[in-house]
Amino acid sequence: CLLAGFQVEAVTFANVRIINEYVTGTNPTAIRFGCSFSSALSATDTVKLVTSTPLFQVSQTSGFVIDVLDNTWVKDTSKTVSATTDANGNVELTLAAGVSLTSGQVWYFKVIGNAVAPLPAAATVTAYVQATGLTDSAAAPGVNALDFIAAPTITLAGSANANVGAGTTPGGAGLVINFDMPYDTADATGKIKVTGSQAIFGLTQTSGLTQSGMTISGYTSSSDGLELEIDYTATISRGQAIALVVSGALLGDVPSVNLPVTIDIKDYPSGEAANHVLIYQATGYGTVINGVAAGSDPVARFGDRELEFQLPPRVLTPLLQTPDIKVFGSVFEGGNADEQWFDRIVLTTPQEDRFLQVKMKQNLQDVNRSKVAAKVFHTMDVTLGHGSVEAPSALTVVPTIDSKVPVHFLGHETVFRRVRRQATVSFTNIGSLNRECVDLAGSWMHFYVCSAPAAEYWGHQRDLSLKYAHLDLLFVEVIDFSKLTGLLPELWGVQEMTETTRSYVKNETAIAKSPNASKAAQAGGMGVEDLEKCIEQGSENFASDITITV
Repeated sequence: CLLAGFQVEAVTFANVRIINEYVTGTNPTAIRFGCSFSSALSATDTVKLVTSTPLFQVSQTSGFVIDVLDNTWVKDTSKTVSATTDANGNVELTLAAGVSLTSGQVWYFKVIGNAVAPLPAAATVTAYVQATGLTDSAAAPGVNALDFIAAPTITLAGSANANVGAGTTPGGAGLVINFDMPYDTADATGKIKVTGSQAIFGLTQTSGLTQSGMTISGYTSSSDGLELEIDYTATISRGQAIALVVSGALLGDVPSVNLPVTIDIKDYPSGEAANHVLIYQATGYGTVINGVAAGSDPVARFGDRELEFQLPPRVLTPLLQTPDIKVFGSVFEGGNADEQWFDRIVLTTPQEDRFLQVKMKQNLQDVNRSKVAAKVFHTMDVTLGHGSVEAPSALTVVPTIDSKVPVHFLGHETVFRRVRRQATVSFTNIGSLNRECVDLAGSWMHFYVCSAPAAEYWGHQRDLSLKYAHLDLLFVEVIDFSKLTGLLPELWGVQEMTETTRSYVKNETAIAKSPNASKAAQAGGMGVEDLEKCIEQGSENFASDITITV
């Protein structure tokens, strides 16, 4: 069998020629490869794709797409091939009964979704096909290789992945980007374009770059500050170490949107219309926050008012009350006492004789997505209870995300939802797990309780974004704010602040004008604005197959 080549595919760049996923441990959208056999195969023959390092999850029976082409490269719909992976992650192919492949016939294979394993460390992974009657081995012709390039190193002012204050001017060494060229450039001249997910460069600047590893004739930043364009004038060889240091006027002020900043780097050879992706969504610039305080605490936001607060950890604290529901919450601490997030939200009747409890599942960084059933909750546990939440007389675990909660139980319509991976927001997942929400609508307000990653941690600290995954609250509709009482309404400024509430405020001078005024009342982590954006954009951001009407 002659392997036609591999392609590691990321959904955003599905149509470009060269696609690389760089960071060890991340999951690509798909891995493709093709093969043409030098002799005929029948249903009695066995075929196995062997890789020197596992690229696929073990013992998988789904997540495979196989097309067989005839000698004119047209799909042969009469040929049926199924696939599984063995205990070592190698792909085993099975021809349907009565099916055979002629000499030279080609099959194309695509492994998708949960069948794709996290990518290995920087290395060359070789692959070959074993088939009955064929002698291909790791030393035979037909062996193909897929190169994994080491993750780039990106630092801002000497610190990778730190929180950076919105609107501040970076100092120190500036923005430093180090990466290895993954291939020989196709032409001796072309452009390297460095693009930020937010505007991180000074506008239309032609000075401030120090670089090594390339021969260049000049550079300029774009008029919107999103892109730095570098003109190279000599071929760049595969494996060449490239260092870029952006400082001075070329490095713009920190942007204002409270999200991690990611960086893409592409090669535009002069003789080709296509671009080649070198770096995709690399982190290291940091996460933008309003205010430069380290750590993350719950933040209450409403309109242009924003206030950090801290609660006693692991204590169920009253947050809000309307005439028909009470909301309680408890927080857990991160690596230090300055980091807090909600991990438990409890909703009760005004009499506190019935409740719905939402708790984050722990240690999501250790979960193997491929071994989790489709309809169970992936990121949170939901229970219903009668009596006091601390001493219930009866408990019911909500087993699956398509379960129904009777309206009369809390007097609210309750729908469980998952955020689609294709939703046009920054955080649709917690690792490989979809974010999940409890959507509640009653007479006085409509609100969401949703799981979220710790957006403060990204890149090489990605495991902490899962470890500190938490719950956020978003109140999208309130009939009359004057009828709300409790901690959150006081933090939002719709009720006078009591001394008890004031004691929870981390720093009252932190009340500030947010550059992104919220239309909805919020409480939770720094990525909660993303949840508001998701809901504003409508139901297409939620998986329709599990939307429940109760």
